[in-house]
Amino acid sequence: MGANIKAAEMSRKILAVFAGIVTVLVFIELGLRLAGFIHLKTLPEKETKKGEKT
Repeated sequence: MGANIKAAEMSRKILAVFAGIVTVLVFIELGLRLAGFIHLKTLPEKETKKGEKT
């Protein structure tokens, strides 16, 4: 019985760590996508503004 409980706690900890890593990776992915989207959105605007000025 005691070994069973320890194994369950171990697997729960592993699952928690895995879930944490996945969550962090998802947030990094979303952050990079958002940054890339903002970067792509602002660059053409700057180029068109430069084109309008000249």
